[in-house]
Amino acid sequence: MKETGEKELTELKEILEKEFPSLRKTVTRNLTCLIFALILLLRTYRGWYGRLTLSGIARCLPSKGTGKSRYKRLTRFLDNKNFQTINLSKDLIHLIYEEEGFLPVIIDQTAIGDVQVISANVPTEGRSIPTAISTFEYRKIETSQNLLEEEFLSFVSSQLPKEIKIVEIADRGYGKSVLLKNRLKRRELFIIRGKRDVIVHYKENGKTYHRSLGRLKYSLGKPRRYRNCLYQGRKEIKVDVIVYRERSFKEPWFLLVPSGKEDILPTERIGNFPEEE
Repeated sequence: MKETGEKELTELKEILEKEFPSLRKTVTRNLTCLIFALILLLRTYRGWYGRLTLSGIARCLPSKGTGKSRYKRLTRFLDNKNFQTINLSKDLIHLIYEEEGFLPVIIDQTAIGDVQVISANVPTEGRSIPTAISTFEYRKIETSQNLLEEEFLSFVSSQLPKEIKIVEIADRGYGKSVLLKNRLKRRELFIIRGKRDVIVHYKENGKTYHRSLGRLKYSLGKPRRYRNCLYQGRKEIKVDVIVYRERSFKEPWFLLVPSGKEDILPTERIGNFPEEE
């Protein structure tokens, strides 16, 4: 049993060294022990009673010493500023997506107690794999939430391999004008669900219209594209709006995409996005 454990530990360490070459040796060693402890804990019958605790993980660490010393080692590693999961994004993307081209990345935000968790997830084989995670608490924000979100999105983009270009997919919370403006400035691709009360300016049949997204006309079951819309009437934020609704939808979907990218983000393909989600 001991030999089997040592063999698995060695194999884990070799995999991490191969797939995550950017990690420091000390981080690789400690991360290997942490993964091993998690596997051992989850294998143990009733060993974790349906919830993970630091004490439970520490007990399974493959290291000598008392439970207290193992707990200290675990907390020191988790508090280590040299190890940030977001810095693994580039290696993770290489691991799960080896091809060149466009990579869909779903930006999501959820809450665990008082902690807000922003994640960038890559859909693959019917699952969603997080490639970057950042957390914050509203009461501890020193600048603004917009700045935190922008820094996260910018970092995700900067960590991509040169041969891969992402398509950011996000819900209405990321349809803020400042975030859209910065996406367009960096010529990034995105599909963002818009809020129905946002005003856009667009031209049709020689006339200029100022309407909220909720008042845009559409046909049931057929996506309609409004091209070169000025988001909130701002010239620097030019997007196409794709309106789509099926009978089962509570309301239409208003999908914002960069203008002039119809060859990459075609109407029919984007119109099917709600069903694929």
